[in-house]
Amino acid sequence: MKVIGIFGPARTGKSTVAEAIMGEVVDNGMSVVKESFAGPLKRVVKKAMGQRGTADDEMLKSRSDPFDFKRNLKVKVLDQFLLENNLPGLFHSEVARARDMGEQPFWAAYRWLMQFFGTDVVRKRDPSFWVRDMDARLIRRKRSECDVVVIDDGRFINEFELVARVWRGYTIGLVSMRFLRNAHESELSAQIVAEMCDAVFMSREGLLDRIAESVRRWVRRYIRDMSEMRSRDESN
Repeated sequence: MKVIGIFGPARTGKSTVAEAIMGEVVDNGMSVVKESFAGPLKRVVKKAMGQRGTADDEMLKSRSDPFDFKRNLKVKVLDQFLLENNLPGLFHSEVARARDMGEQPFWAAYRWLMQFFGTDVVRKRDPSFWVRDMDARLIRRKRSECDVVVIDDGRFINEFELVARVWRGYTIGLVSMRFLRNAHESELSAQIVAEMCDAVFMSREGLLDRIAESVRRWVRRYIRDMSEMRSRDESN
């Protein structure tokens, strides 16, 4: 099984590149699945916002109804997740910080809570938590004889090491051309890690189609090499 990891800050086109890769893999008769480091995080955050089962696109759309952290955030959901995973529960200061957000546009509240709970809460308690979860999912994918796994949301150095070192995968970095000085820690990390990847692209509006086509050409070569290696193994 081959693992391809896509790394970069928000709005650099990671999902677009992932779709290009997956389409090319399928067109060449191989099986492919998409995984995200933030998959479990998204589920618990949506549940805490009373939006269990809502699609990501819907969560990030401009909605007229704001989200009120003081009235609507289900703190017990977040606390329960921590305790069930043998992590310390929420501190009073963390609860207060979330409540102090007050009313926010719905999409902004979702993005903020993802960063806050995923990085400032869970990663601060256990920096390898989300990496171990992904490693376990990759093991299950390998047992199911999947050909290719595409991870579309890499940001941190230990996530990069999981893909590049542990699974000996290929990494694609999408570097933001926007100014990120006051960005969240996860976005700053993603920018740095993107520059460490096997293939690095400068991403901005108007370039994504060109980047996607470059990635498609690389995938064709990658699949050809995989097929040749498989044929040699079978002949031996």
